[in-house]
Amino acid sequence: MESSHAVLEAIAAAPGDGVLAIIISVEGSAYQKEGTCMWIGANGETVGLLSGGCLEEAVAAYARDVLANRQVAAVSFDLRTEDDLSWGQGAGCNGLVHIWLEPVTSDAKLDWLALKHCLDRGEHVLMVRSIMYPDERPFFQSETGEQFGGCRRTPHREWREWLHKTPFYQGRSGLYEVDGETFYVQHFWPKPRLVIFGAGPDAPPLVAAAKAAGFSVTVSDWRPAFCHPSHVSDADEWAKRWAPITHGNGKSRRFGRRDERRSVRTGAENDEARLWPKVLNVKCFPVHFVQTASPLIKRRFVKPFAP
Repeated sequence: MESSHAVLEAIAAAPGDGVLAIIISVEGSAYQKEGTCMWIGANGETVGLLSGGCLEEAVAAYARDVLANRQVAAVSFDLRTEDDLSWGQGAGCNGLVHIWLEPVTSDAKLDWLALKHCLDRGEHVLMVRSIMYPDERPFFQSETGEQFGGCRRTPHREWREWLHKTPFYQGRSGLYEVDGETFYVQHFWPKPRLVIFGAGPDAPPLVAAAKAAGFSVTVSDWRPAFCHPSHVSDADEWAKRWAPITHGNGKSRRFGRRDERRSVRTGAENDEARLWPKVLNVKCFPVHFVQTASPLIKRRFVKPFAP
């Protein structure tokens, strides 16, 4: 699971201010790569890991100064040399890790909450932040065109290309140079959605495992008692109603229904799977289907289509 989802949940639930720590560059090997983030609350609460446990306490100490001064900071940890005067551990962390520490207070918190809302809607979001001008606010834009973050400069052409031309879940976060200026670029991806058909006894452990792996899980079953939070408590959505869907050829087939939240209700086969993104109210979004009532586990990927 991407650490950003847990961190954004922590920011949304935090009663006060805090600091967001993001790995912006790694030279050599490290337990975590660019884009990994950690939340350090003003009350000392932490969410997320930046390493195997060797950096977190030091990062939290730096975060206290960042929060007190209300200014961003960049710190580096050299884990490459094994001696008593360095951070080298010789246990997998053998690289140079650069971490960006950003205070999250008042207005800045609204930007991260806006990011969370975009991800909850299933949208890919690009963040660009100037490293040369740390006092400048970051730039955010979702795939639907929503911009936020408070960055006052005109977006570079490259920024939009990174947003719209990056394949699903393949965008590399890290440092990029545009017109002689260094920027940190991060791709934020929504959770992949898993739809499970059949809420029998095997569904609860499957849902729990899928949630732990980072999926947003919808459970579909025609039996109200089974398709209910009391039976499958870890699911994000429960779908139990049915209705006909009209195909492009004018024929109708009873294969799915959506409720007031426009969530999928049951399964489709072959070309019907292409209708799922429209029913889910998302565009070009990966959806995984699992049928628990059959010995054959089905998994398919909905390919992008023209709206």
